[in-house]
Amino acid sequence: MTEYLDGNGKQEIFLTQLPVIASGYTVAEDADGYYGDGTSSPFATNLTVGEDYVLPTLENPHQSNGGRLVRLNGFWLGQHTRRRGELTHVARKAFGSIKAVYFTGYRTIPGDVQAAVEAFCSRLLMTLPKGGGLASENLDYYAYTRVSAAEEADAIDSVKSMLGRHKTAII
Repeated sequence: MTEYLDGNGKQEIFLTQLPVIASGYTVAEDADGYYGDGTSSPFATNLTVGEDYVLPTLENPHQSNGGRLVRLNGFWLGQHTRRRGELTHVARKAFGSIKAVYFTGYRTIPGDVQAAVEAFCSRLLMTLPKGGGLASENLDYYAYTRVSAAEEADAIDSVKSMLGRHKTAII
């Protein structure tokens, strides 16, 4: 996947597609990159992992820590300007100045993701032939009661809770 990011003048920047496989990726920057449509093509500066930036990893060496790129010994491109009336310098975006080429996904599917998919699919297999979940069923003068929408939502939420550690909030 190729992604163009806006330089923010800070030490950290985040990739948007997660999870990031922490090998075989490249990062380049160019102040006039403009999402690949700038004056310098290809991007002017190829950065070196370990010297210019790092992609911190979790305990699993093949999965990144939320796609966080950390610039070493400096900051990502961005303009530090001070407008009239402002007391301090502010980092402004350098539009499309960072080009990241990386792979996303899992090399092996985590066990909790497999369990959540199996639970969800087994629920679908049980309820779809009947047109949905049944709360009760009678025999004489046949009658049945469907599961309420709230109970269906609870069943889906139980599967969502199994995937809680895979949610990432980037602020």
